[in-house]
Amino acid sequence: MISDVGDEIDSQQFGSLKDSSTTCCLLDMFHSWLRHLDSPSHYLYVCILDFSKAFDRIGHNVLILKHVDIGVRRSLNPWIVIFLSGRSQCVKLGEAMPSWLPVKAGVPQVTKLGPILFVIMVNDLQRRSGKSDIWKFVYDATLSERLQKYVESSAVHSDLTSVDTWAIGHPITWRNLMQRNVKRC
Repeated sequence: MISDVGDEIDSQQFGSLKDSSTTCCLLDMFHSWLRHLDSPSHYLYVCILDFSKAFDRIGHNVLILKHVDIGVRRSLNPWIVIFLSGRSQCVKLGEAMPSWLPVKAGVPQVTKLGPILFVIMVNDLQRRSGKSDIWKFVYDATLSERLQKYVESSAVHSDLTSVDTWAIGHPITWRNLMQRNVKRC
């Protein structure tokens, strides 16, 4: 599946991809930051973002639409639908175990396919201004912007708004059903 869409995956996505890792992400981030800080009259504005229960919030219909949009072979979509559907869960508390309920959203994390599906889900997460940098590692994202000292305007604020708009969705576009975890941002 990745071979179908490899060229379409955001180059700033470092998670769950071949020849990429946390180390690659951190090296790219720090290289960029140190390059920006070489100018004595500049500083960095950095926002580290986390999406709350990100794997659990993925809407199956939205994910399938994104698969089609990014170019995954149509013949794989029925397999993806089967992988995502027909799952159920229950929570056992002590000896009490209620009935099993159907899972209507989410992607299993402990599989090979789950993280790849998530990478496709967040592939279209972008910053609006183009002035800040973004790094994505599966469900985490980092935004940074180089600012000149004594200049108070920053594009990061509008980029955070665009991240929130992407996450929650807009009535005209599909709803990504994501939510920033403000306690971990």
